[in-house]
Amino acid sequence: MGKKNRRRTISDNPAQPNPARDFQSLLKTTLNHLKSGKVVEAEEAYKEILRLLEDSIGAGSGSASMKEGSDPPSLKAAFTRDPEIIKIFSEVHNNLGVALQFQGKTGEAAENYQRTIALNPENIDALNNMGVVMQGLGRWGDAADFFRRTISIDSDHPDAHANLGTALMSMGEFEEAIAVSRHALKINPRKEVALNTLGNAQKNLGRFDEVIENYGKTLDLNPGNIDALGSLGTIFLSKGNLDSALASFRRAGHSRKANFMNGNTLKVNLEWLEGKKIQASARGSHLTVDRIYEDGREGMGFRPTELYLSALGACTMGTLLNFCENMNIPIENFSVEVEGRREKNPERINEVEISISLTGEIPGDRVATLERVAKGCRVHYTMTHPPKISLNLTVTDK
Repeated sequence: MGKKNRRRTISDNPAQPNPARDFQSLLKTTLNHLKSGKVVEAEEAYKEILRLLEDSIGAGSGSASMKEGSDPPSLKAAFTRDPEIIKIFSEVHNNLGVALQFQGKTGEAAENYQRTIALNPENIDALNNMGVVMQGLGRWGDAADFFRRTISIDSDHPDAHANLGTALMSMGEFEEAIAVSRHALKINPRKEVALNTLGNAQKNLGRFDEVIENYGKTLDLNPGNIDALGSLGTIFLSKGNLDSALASFRRAGHSRKANFMNGNTLKVNLEWLEGKKIQASARGSHLTVDRIYEDGREGMGFRPTELYLSALGACTMGTLLNFCENMNIPIENFSVEVEGRREKNPERINEVEISISLTGEIPGDRVATLERVAKGCRVHYTMTHPPKISLNLTVTDK
């Protein structure tokens, strides 16, 4: 199953600590970052919360504070007299794990989930999330164990039941996967993951009439579910129902196109002006793209490769500005220089160097954090995880 079928659980509305420092605003801001997908900012903010909590506990109790990587059971033994602090630490570690997992830092995410479980063995969010980690690693048996532990604490946990069904189906336990998925649907009849798993398990058992019924329910919830449409098309084809098969395959094709054109898609339009001048437009804003001419004249706008570097620099600056604002780090002056080195065969930018200059009251121990945040902007991730590029060319007569 794809990542979209693996439900991670955020610990919502964590209890607020009551040491000397007030964390309420920071906790709320960080949770909002996580829910809105600003996972880099959330990661750094949760690490800051842990540092502040440790400092406050150390100052308030006279005990040594827990440093990152220390043994959670030791912390639990030291502070059993204050279970509220233990609860806060466990929930922050869980949410930090979610932020890390969304960035593909699976190992670090698992470490934080394990810390949460060590501090609070009945934290159902961390147990479910560890199951999702095991799913991603293809360790279906371990995943099923974590989901079962979650269900043993909360028998009506819809995500854990749906995830367990997926794990069982991947292990070839189709009958049990069907039973678990049906239970998930009793808890939440609109659980699309459970409907998908139910249909897939029934398909493996050759129960095609039941598959058609359940994929129909899936499409009632999500008419554009590509997996359901494709599977229905295959089943109709095997049954000799060519018209229904073609209709399902066509709907699947339309859904793929619609998914590409949804609200997550960015769009820029470019028009040729004259010579080598091009106008790029987005959301009512315009800029000119130009090049060096054969006679040596400089163009009147950015070169395309300069736009490429500018996008990286601006995205880096914006990400850092957001982080500094949220963490109350005062900035007086801020500049970024991005330099790209060109290569041939093929013509391209082969190496990029970013130089950042910050002036302000920046604690020395935050420099490394700022460097990590700077590498977490969307354009930087796009460059390090290149997208699939498709090209459509249309030629018309005059």
